[in-house]
Amino acid sequence: MQGDACEYADLAEAIAGIDSLVYMAMGSLDWAEIRGAVSAFDLNFKGLHLALREAHEAALTQPVYTSP
Repeated sequence: MQGDACEYADLAEAIAGIDSLVYMAMGSLDWAEIRGAVSAFDLNFKGLHLALREAHEAALTQPVYTSP
């Protein structure tokens, strides 16, 4: 499915009915540009927080986070 890791509704739809979560996301590697830094921050903090929150709501007990 397509969606935005920073949109709670998209995460809720993606996580519904699954039994595990592995969060592997990264934003732009162009951190010299503000857009790249914002993208990386959003995915690695906001997106992670929302995914873990939804995993908790879905009663997933051991979500996994990894980052490059």
